[in-house]
Amino acid sequence: MDIVGAERQQGWRTSALLAWRRRCAKSDHYFFVNDAPRTLALIDCFDAEYTSGIDVLSCEKMTLKGTVSCEVPMRAACWLRFER
Repeated sequence: MDIVGAERQQGWRTSALLAWRRRCAKSDHYFFVNDAPRTLALIDCFDAEYTSGIDVLSCEKMTLKGTVSCEVPMRAACWLRFER
């Protein structure tokens, strides 16, 4: 599991304060927790190429061109699943 802010170099980065990634065989799961006012989390991934993405909680498909964004409501969380 990759956690933003860990000491080792990560293959991804985000503007979110609390975020982590869970790598699986064919997909990656990104989790964002927001304890502040509504925020836009920006995600850049350097170590994987994705074919599709979905916001798991809303079932909304995502566009995965360049920097990906996810709006995280106040005192809420966001869970994204990206297929490799």
